[in-house]
Amino acid sequence: GRLTANQALAPGASVTSCDGRFVLVHQGDGNVVLYQGSRALWHTRTNGSATARFVMQGDGNLVLYAPDGRALWNSGTHRYAGARLAVQDDGNVVIYAADGRAVWATNTRG
Repeated sequence: GRLTANQALAPGASVTSCDGRFVLVHQGDGNVVLYQGSRALWHTRTNGSATARFVMQGDGNLVLYAPDGRALWNSGTHRYAGARLAVQDDGNVVIYAADGRAVWATNTRG
C-alpha cells in the first residue's frame, strides 16, 4: 500500500502492504505504528498526543499533525516534492522521491 502526495491518514486509518502482512496505523492514542500481526516494529513515539492527521505532503515530507496544526513528528524529507510512501511486503516503510530514490525508511524487516 502507499500514500501519494497530499494523501493523509486520519486517526483509526491505516495503509497495508500488498501481501497484507504489514499495517501502518494512525492510532487513536496519537501514535503511528507499523505492525506485523500484533507485533509493533516501528512507531513515531507520539502516544498520548492528540493527533489530527498523518499526511504525505506535496513537498515530500511525511508529517503527523496535532489538531491545532503543530507538527508532532516528521520524516525530514521536505526537499522531495512528489515523493510517495510505500508499506512494502518486506516489512520496510519507505519514502521514495519522484525519481525513484529511497530518501527515508523505517529500516524494519518482518
